[in-house]
Amino acid sequence: MFYIIASLGIIIAIAFGIVVSLKADKNCD
Repeated sequence: MFYIIASLGIIIAIAFGIVVSLKADKNCD
């Protein structure tokens, strides 16, 4: 069960980082 939560947390963290980087790129324009 712990591994499932950990993997979900990693996926969410990566997705959150991608969204933030995309927003940052738009703001730079």
